[in-house]
Amino acid sequence: MRHRPSHPSHAPPAPPPADIGEGIKEVELLQWFVRPGDAVAQFDRVCEVQSDKATVEITSRYDGTVVALHHAVGAMVPTGATLMEIAAPAAAAAAVAPPPPASPSLSTADTAPAPPPVLTSASPTSGAAPAAAEFELAVAATADARAAQGGGGGGAAVLTTPAVRRAAREYGVDLQRLRASGPRGRVLKGDVEAYARAHRLERGAAATLEPAAACPLSDFPAHEPSPAPAEALIPLRGMQRAMAEHMKRALQVPHMGYCDEVLMDRMAALRADIRAARGASDPAAARLSFLPIIIKATSLALARHPILNSSMAPCGTALQPHADQNIGVAMDTPRGLVVPNIKRVQTLSILEIAAELQRLQAEGAAGRLTERDLSGGTFTLSNIGTIGGTYASPVLLVPQVGIGALGRVRTLPRYDAGGALVPAPLMTVSWAADHRVVDGATLARFSNAWKGFLENPALMLAESR
Repeated sequence: MRHRPSHPSHAPPAPPPADIGEGIKEVELLQWFVRPGDAVAQFDRVCEVQSDKATVEITSRYDGTVVALHHAVGAMVPTGATLMEIAAPAAAAAAVAPPPPASPSLSTADTAPAPPPVLTSASPTSGAAPAAAEFELAVAATADARAAQGGGGGGAAVLTTPAVRRAAREYGVDLQRLRASGPRGRVLKGDVEAYARAHRLERGAAATLEPAAACPLSDFPAHEPSPAPAEALIPLRGMQRAMAEHMKRALQVPHMGYCDEVLMDRMAALRADIRAARGASDPAAARLSFLPIIIKATSLALARHPILNSSMAPCGTALQPHADQNIGVAMDTPRGLVVPNIKRVQTLSILEIAAELQRLQAEGAAGRLTERDLSGGTFTLSNIGTIGGTYASPVLLVPQVGIGALGRVRTLPRYDAGGALVPAPLMTVSWAADHRVVDGATLARFSNAWKGFLENPALMLAESR
């Protein structure tokens, strides 16, 4: 963000703009939290944007007044584009003060608006940390704010913006009648809307207030029925577009599939024991599901078969092993499929995994997952069985080389060791691996190890560190 005082000749050098994330070329503007004329303070929210990696709230870094919003909600804002403009307190006062008389000695440099703010992104090779995403917000009075002083019609000039004047015209509201609530007597859009609500005015009704001149019906052209509109295309944006591009790349990788079923009776008993022992004092234990236990079993199986905790290098002829097991969990959220991951699962207990999983689920539902939550995964699980179904055909989250899809738990008839037919709680699992580096025998051994931990939880205790 650049701060510019009211006189451009005293402007300090602009600091480097903040990064919004590595390799991001554009974001979708989800919502504005401010309107032209609103006062903002440091750290106030101004808007929310969504990239193909995360949803981010942008905050102001200066005190001032919003004088221009340069993009509508739903617009795709490319890197380098102007986002909005904020006037510093001195500049805001100048923007709403009566204009001085024209002077032949006034240079154009004194009246030119400040350079526009820009949205910037780190290059993939820049090494910049994708911390808090920020836009530059220029601090300057704009020509629109100055033009708004001119007004129209009789009476004193009304201080407002072109957007507010347009809203007043659509409602049929005389701006002279309004009580201004903005700084230094500026009429805000909310003033127009409040007046319209109080007088039960509808937007667009102003066009019907003027009587139409009478004319014979013969002057009207015959009505020609228009053809039915073509079916509209729905553009893919943000995470949807990222998923479409990723699936296209992923399905170029040869997938090896493997399926099995797991007896869940002992794991159900383990979960019940943990809930009984710790549920009263630990919220993670009280809400413990099967998934944290399954994630821990996956971590232990990956320790036995580390090739599945690797990534393919971009060249396609080298494998990158990972020391940490960052296990991702696919989540169905209001904004689409996301795959946040739990970092360093090999160091966490089942209850620590449960607490982090619950945090990610809450952040995902609220659209607040960060780029750190979504990046760095080394293996993925999809708990599709919570919605329904048994077996699936999961698609790799490249460059990862392994993924598993969990089916729902069902009680089915099975024979026990003595040959008796008994009801058995069973969960199905469908694995997929990059067949360029993982063969069928390796995937089967990994699945057997994972299954053994779930069917005999004592093995998890024996091998956990």
